[in-house]
Amino acid sequence: MRIHNTKQRAATEICITQGVVETKLGEIQYTSDDVFYFNDGLVGFPNKVRFTLTDVPGIPQSQRYGMLQSLDDSALSFIVYYPVLDADQQQSILTTVHTMIGDEKISKDEIGFAFLVITGNDETGQSNVKFVTDAPLIFTSKTQEAWQMVNVQ
Repeated sequence: MRIHNTKQRAATEICITQGVVETKLGEIQYTSDDVFYFNDGLVGFPNKVRFTLTDVPGIPQSQRYGMLQSLDDSALSFIVYYPVLDADQQQSILTTVHTMIGDEKISKDEIGFAFLVITGNDETGQSNVKFVTDAPLIFTSKTQEAWQMVNVQ
């Protein structure tokens, strides 16, 4: 597992108070409190580091699905799934977070967990949905940092 790369945010990033991003699904409003920083980027998108988590525009609010919208590229967004985790799974994720970022003060209530959802059509034209369980997303509300947990072997 790679260690999370913690970087200081630029003063201009910290000063953002609110913004709007026009996406192909509609307008998304956000504030600086809604921005997560993937300092290592996402797999395949290393230079896209600012994202917001939001409801999917035009779809009734869901407790299990949301949208990860890039603030660096309005055309880049992903559907995410928020799994239900038991206490042991939550503790395992918390231990991983403490190891990766070295902050023992972060509690399980400050950590979010999601899977990217990939949709497409197979060769027969049938729609399919895949959950990217081998590279989950971790979000820390305390520091507004996030990363994709990738095992490198």
